[in-house]
Amino acid sequence: MTNVRKADHVHLRVQSLEESVQFYEQIFGLQKKQQDAGVVYLENIPENHYHRINDDFELAVEEGEPGLDHVGYRVTDEVLDKAVGGLSAESHPHDETRDSEPGQERGVSFTLPGGTSVELTVVEKRSDVSLDDSAYPQTHHTPNGLDHVTLSSDAVQKDAEFLRDTLGFKISEVMMAGPDQWGAAFTRLGAHHHDLGLLDADMTGHVGLDHIAWEMRNMTHMKQFMDFFGRYGGTVDMNFTRHPIGNNIAVYILDPSDFVHEIAIELQTLDEDAPTLFHEGDPNRLLSDWPGTFPEVGVEQ
Repeated sequence: MTNVRKADHVHLRVQSLEESVQFYEQIFGLQKKQQDAGVVYLENIPENHYHRINDDFELAVEEGEPGLDHVGYRVTDEVLDKAVGGLSAESHPHDETRDSEPGQERGVSFTLPGGTSVELTVVEKRSDVSLDDSAYPQTHHTPNGLDHVTLSSDAVQKDAEFLRDTLGFKISEVMMAGPDQWGAAFTRLGAHHHDLGLLDADMTGHVGLDHIAWEMRNMTHMKQFMDFFGRYGGTVDMNFTRHPIGNNIAVYILDPSDFVHEIAIELQTLDEDAPTLFHEGDPNRLLSDWPGTFPEVGVEQ
């Protein structure tokens, strides 16, 4: 089964544009693709990128009050047409775009019920890519590319069901926070366990971006990253853990604007027809298999 990640890009507002761009270049190995109207578009080095046949970007940053502008997901023309049809059928406000961002052909932007802006986009293909030289540098610390994005929402169930019913996402797993209360939902566009995660704002204490996740090849690659990050003097938000939901190993770090980035390996792959799993119990136990590695969340049992 092809395990294709669908997270395409994230657009952030940051405290210091210069400091943030320098951080993303040094820590994540991104390079400046384009700058337009105060927005810097950063792309992964094509030779290190797991979907390097796509000629677009992964992070867009502009200076301002720190926050999330929007998150984008890569889709085919067919999926995009169905999504536009679903949004139109529900009379849900949306904007269709063409060539609105570097490397993008067409797309549709809309707002989730919880208020977060999301974009589905069809991206251009590189015309000069060579797939013969496909080996990754075994000593390079930088991530392969985006893995997934997780949002903090005060409408987790509404957001997840909207993604499923209107846009064709599938809900992989749901963590219940109490009777009739969804504490977290993990949704996907393909086989990857979650491309877009949703956490209850009562647990996180805020609404907006919770974290951006980056894919590493294996534990050796992850250790190379953390060795470099430690020498850089970076800040760790949460040390190594394994999430029971998704089954991935992760460590969380902070960037200069205090956005959280997850460094991840081994996120689970699901069959296309895998049913939604519902979990009940202590949310702290459901978030981490390794005791003492995850800060307790604010949900009473």
